[in-house]
Amino acid sequence: MHRLIGVVGAILCFSFAALGQGTSQTIQVGYAVITPSLPGTTGIVATETLVQTRGQDTLQVGVFPPNLATNVLVPVQISSTLGKTLGVAIANPNNIAANITLTLRRSDGTQFTATTISVLARQQIAKLITEIFPPPPAGGFTTQAAIPSEFTGTLVITSTSPVSILGLNFRGPNYSTILVTDLAPANNPIPAISPNVGGAGALLFPQFVTGAGWSTEIAITNTTATSITLRLDVFTQAGAPLSVTLNGQTASSFTNLVIPANGILVIAP
Repeated sequence: MHRLIGVVGAILCFSFAALGQGTSQTIQVGYAVITPSLPGTTGIVATETLVQTRGQDTLQVGVFPPNLATNVLVPVQISSTLGKTLGVAIANPNNIAANITLTLRRSDGTQFTATTISVLARQQIAKLITEIFPPPPAGGFTTQAAIPSEFTGTLVITSTSPVSILGLNFRGPNYSTILVTDLAPANNPIPAISPNVGGAGALLFPQFVTGAGWSTEIAITNTTATSITLRLDVFTQAGAPLSVTLNGQTASSFTNLVIPANGILVIAP
C-alpha cells in the first residue's frame, strides 16, 4: 500500500514508504515560510520544487505558495488497478487550532463520507486520502465508510481558520500537483508565526521535505526595480524549527537573503 511518510508526512512531497526504496535515511517533513524584511513588500514571486531521486531517475514537481483558504475543492481519483491516489498537505500558521472538515463526494455530487480533524496551531499534516478515510481495523467497527479501491469524486475541505493546502496526484511512483479550487476567495494574509516570521507580504509553502532521496528547492524572484531583503524559515510538522542544509548552510532560519532588482535567488541542498 502506498503510504506517505512523515504523515505524508508531507505533501507532499509526500514521502511514500512504497517510494522510499528501502532506505534507512530519515525523511524530514514540514513547511517553509518566506518573509520580507519590510512588511507588506510586494514583487516577490516564489516557486518550490519537490524532488525525488530514485537510482538513475529524478522526479520533480513545481509548487506555488497557495493563498490561505477556509473552503476548497480538490478532484479525487482512486484506482488500485492504476496505482492512483491523492495526497493532501495542510499547514496551519495561526496561533489557534484549525478544525477541519473533509467531505468526500461521489462523481454525481452526493456525499459519500466525511470526517473532522484538527491541525494544531502552527503545525502541519500531510496524508494520503486513504489515510484520511481508512478502512476499519481488523475485527473493528467504524461508522465512517472506507474509500472503494476504484473511486472518482471530489474532496471539499472546510476550516475554521484560514490554512494553506496543497494537493498531489500520485500514479504509481509518479506524482503531479492538482488544482485546489478556493470556493470562498478572501484576502487572508499569513499571520505572524514567530518574531520576524510571517505577517504581511509573507509566503508559505505547506510542504517541505528532505532526506531519503527527497529534496526541496525554492526559487525566489524579485520583479521590482529595487533589491529586496528577506528570510526563509523551515518548520517541522509540530511547528518547531527544522534544521536543513541549503546553499551550503545548515540552519532552520536563513536570514538577510538579498534578491537583486529583477533578479532571482535559488535556495537548494
